[in-house]
Amino acid sequence: MYRSYIVVPKMSDVCKECGCNCNSCFNNNSLDLHHEIEDLKSKLLQSNSRIAQMEHECMETKECSEVDFCKLQEELIKLRDRYERLLESHKKLQKVNQGLEDKLLKVVNKFESEKTALQKDVASITSKLVETRVTITALEEENERYRTDCNLAVQMLQCKPSNFVAQKLQSVSDHQTRFIIS
Repeated sequence: MYRSYIVVPKMSDVCKECGCNCNSCFNNNSLDLHHEIEDLKSKLLQSNSRIAQMEHECMETKECSEVDFCKLQEELIKLRDRYERLLESHKKLQKVNQGLEDKLLKVVNKFESEKTALQKDVASITSKLVETRVTITALEEENERYRTDCNLAVQMLQCKPSNFVAQKLQSVSDHQTRFIIS
């Protein structure tokens, strides 16, 4: 078995200012080294203080970041929910719009068919109207001829009524006898 020994320097050999046990500290010639050691200790304390302050700031920043991260996650969840609802509403609206568009197209096709049928009816009625106008014009011309003939007959009767009345009475009595016999 080996024994371990801890070497503890004598307190009389330890420098009271820097804590070292070198011979140079006991010389008065090394006063500059003591000042440098004190400066370094002071800088070390300042550095440790600054590191502690930076660790504290880092922890605060980390906590703030975690809080912000949680808020952003909550907001993201809300936005995702809203997006999902909007997407679902959009899909429903698209279905409704498609149905309305189909109905509208059916109505348009129906009215187009009715329009075509009405146009055919109008064309047929227009041609019949033209034919009727032609017939009316022909009948008016024939009526005018008959009027002219009647006027001519009246004038002839007025000029010589004896020539036409005897023949007329004879033809009327022929018609009456035929009618009575039938």
